[in-house]
Amino acid sequence: MKLSEKDYFAQNYKLVTAAGKTFESVSVLKLPSKDNLKPIEAAEKGVLSVIEFDSAFAGTAPDEFDESFLAAFRESLKNLEGTDSVFLLKPLLAGAVTTEEAAENLNALFYHIARRLKDCACVAGFDLSALDADIKRKASVIDALKKKHPEYVYLLKNKEEVSAIEAEYPGRLVLY
Repeated sequence: MKLSEKDYFAQNYKLVTAAGKTFESVSVLKLPSKDNLKPIEAAEKGVLSVIEFDSAFAGTAPDEFDESFLAAFRESLKNLEGTDSVFLLKPLLAGAVTTEEAAENLNALFYHIARRLKDCACVAGFDLSALDADIKRKASVIDALKKKHPEYVYLLKNKEEVSAIEAEYPGRLVLY
């Protein structure tokens, strides 16, 4: 199912569904390895969950994406459609993004994950709070994604970050 910007949106910095359900808090699910997706299957129904995973599970560069992990990840998420489970994805990076090539690879990674999971109606967007403190880096990821995925909502770290870019992404930024 292809999502639209009306399926999930931000209102008062909280995620809201098209049916009017507002998520006041989040739970965190951590994937311990790329072969263990059980935390997703155990997600609490009707709750907004952030799925944290090592970004290396999905790959490190455009020619090194782990398609088998992404396929299994997609299948786990597809199995939860219709259960009122809603997720934000949070790939955790091993280190800071310090070069232009690393920034391009980061954007490509997020874009590829989004491309592989685009039909998962339970995925509302991405948690960008773990990315380095540079709001320009976060805006760059959002820009890379919004070209093909304007439906996503993004979790940022604090009100200052949201204030810095809110005008460019109205209704797409949340805080928890």
